[in-house]
This record gives sequence, structure tokens and C-alpha cells, in this order.
Amino acid sequence: MTVGLALLIGAALAAAFGHRLIRLMARSRLRPRLVIALWMIISLSVFVTFGAGVLLLALPGHGGVAEMFHLIADCWSALQHGAPPAWEQFFAAVGGVILVALVARCVVVAVRHGRVQRRRRDRYRFLSALATGDRRPGQIIWLDHPHPIAFAVAGRPGLIAASIGLLDHLPPLAVDATLEHERAHLRGRHHVVLDIVDIAATALPIIPLFAAAPPVLRELVEMAADDVAAGRYGAQPVIDALVMLSGFGSAPQGSLAMATTAVGRRLQRLRANPSPAGPVVRMLSFSFAATLCAALPGLVGVGVLLSLACGAA
Repeated sequence: MTVGLALLIGAALAAAFGHRLIRLMARSRLRPRLVIALWMIISLSVFVTFGAGVLLLALPGHGGVAEMFHLIADCWSALQHGAPPAWEQFFAAVGGVILVALVARCVVVAVRHGRVQRRRRDRYRFLSALATGDRRPGQIIWLDHPHPIAFAVAGRPGLIAASIGLLDHLPPLAVDATLEHERAHLRGRHHVVLDIVDIAATALPIIPLFAAAPPVLRELVEMAADDVAAGRYGAQPVIDALVMLSGFGSAPQGSLAMATTAVGRRLQRLRANPSPAGPVVRMLSFSFAATLCAALPGLVGVGVLLSLACGAA
């Protein structure tokens, strides 16, 4: 067997069980933005690793890659000569068909999803503009509604819709924290992140890494926005806003509102008020985690094949 087959196995295992790693990291003390980035890296790595495996199986002599593994020649030799070339070509053909089908499915779903989201967001922007002419600096539209409401709508430029009831029910610092939370969604392109997650889950529902991602990533983007607001105004105003807003309505579909997702866990996290790591520690942590996640499918596949070969030797 070959490096290509190892990559296919690693990509399949990462796609099947990678969501468990993401959930574990989401419940850890890692910063939400870091976990979001790691999900993106693992997801991209699954596709790249799978494609690389197909390519190596299809190339004559596997592109010379096997020579890189002479340091583990005993085990690797058993792997390399364990399957005839016909099997390798079969796996390459099947893998190529699967890869093309997955990419085509993702493209179709992405185009359809993009059209729906654009129509929905344009409608919200139009209705918000009709509801009031009171537009204040920072792309905030104030709605004449008695309940406290605040949500962000993506676009060029994005906008934040907030209600007069927000001013009536919350102290000024909590209002500022709420608006900062929504600005963090726009600055962080959280709508784009969730669009990618939804497209992957809709296009590839049989792959657990993608199917299980939407609720986890929605919680993470809200925590990331909480961190931004708490970093500027302190944790208590964010807590006050979450407690008050959680008692009123939900956000329009396709928008991001402060108090519609995992409010209990977020309140618990804010009350714990973990001290942020320094920039050097954050950079080193991200570099190590990103490298590990990018290499994970390949490492897993090679490890499985080596274990099987060494066990049979």
C-alpha cells in the first residue's frame, strides 16, 4: 500500500471523528476565535489530504513520494508492497469520482445558499430602512419598538438594527456592550463563517465533521463577540445585556443577535472571567494547534497503516 492510500484513510477518519476534537476544544479554555480557525483548517485539510491521496495513487510511481519514508523502511516496505497496482488505480478512480462529486455538490449548494441569503438580507435592510429614518453613525438603524432588540445583518456595508426599547431597558454601559458585540460580528465576518458552515453541513450531511458544525460554530462566534465586548466594557455589562435580552424574541433568520444562542454557557463563561493569555502565548498556541490540525489527517492515516503493517510483520 502507498502514501496515497494512507492519506485517503486519514482524510476519512478526520472527517468522521474531527467534530469530536472541535467540540472538545470548544469546551476548553481556548479562545473561540482560535477554535473557529482550527475548524476551518481541519475542514480544508480533509479536502486537501483526500485530493493529495487520490493524486498520489493515480501518479506513476506515486510521484516519488515514497522515497521520503526510507527512515522507517521496515514497516513502510510492508505497506508499499501490500497491494497490487490495480488496487491502487481502483482506489484512485473511486476517490477521484467522490472528490469531484463532493466539490460539485458544494458549489451547487453554495450558489443556492448565497442567493437565498442575499435576498433575505436585502429584505431586512429594506424593511429596517422603512421602519425608521433615524440612522446614527456606525451603520446603526434604530427601530421604534418597545422590546430590547439588537442584531447584525451582513452586507456592504453591514448594519446593526437596535430598538428604542434597548435604551429603555438597559443601562448605558450595557447598551454600548450590546452594540459592540454586534459590531464584533460584522468586523469578524461571522456571517461568512456561518455561511461556510451551513453550506458544508447542507452539502455534505453524511460527514460528521460538517454535519455537527453549525450549532458549535454558532456558539463560538457568539463567544468571540462576547470577548470583544467584554474586553472593551468589562464582563458585567455584557452579562447584564445577555440576561435582559434573553427574555425577548429571537433574531430574524440570517442575522446574528446577542441572546439567541447558548446563553447559559456564555453567562457561566463570562462570570468565570478567565484571564486572557499574552500575545506571545496566543501566537505560539495557535501556531502549534494550526500545524497539528493541518497535518492531522495525514498523520492519522500513516499511523493507522504503519500500525497494521508492523502488527502483521
